[in-house]
Amino acid sequence: MVTIVEKFKEHSYNPKRNAQANLRGRSYFVSDDTLRFFNGRVLNSYHAAEGRLFVLVHSQKAGFDDYAREFDFRIFALDGQTIDDKYREEKYEKFKNGTAARKAARKALEQIDATHETDQAVQRVAHSQEFELRQITNHWLHCQRRGGE
Repeated sequence: MVTIVEKFKEHSYNPKRNAQANLRGRSYFVSDDTLRFFNGRVLNSYHAAEGRLFVLVHSQKAGFDDYAREFDFRIFALDGQTIDDKYREEKYEKFKNGTAARKAARKALEQIDATHETDQAVQRVAHSQEFELRQITNHWLHCQRRGGE
């Protein structure tokens, strides 16, 4: 199956719906099942860098037996892979509130070379599609050698 890598765009003013529409087929991060499992909430979601990046600010339970919430952000490349870990001050940093998470997301965005990250995402998609095509071709050739099974 050929995947067309489309830019992110505004689908809805509702942050959850916007995130789900933009990440559908790219990431399960904001699927209803994932949000339910982690008791997650999408606080903000928007595209950046002319649609080449997608920013998500969210909260979730701090632990399975804990009612406290922790706040965080994620930045996605066009293929749905998160790229924010490379641009954080601390790798597993969580925030006390949504305002702090939004501020950290903006700071991380300032450091990102969107052109480089887009090139990397397109290369990952191309590599994945080349692999799938080889698998399909090999299966077809195998079937032909065995008489069309």
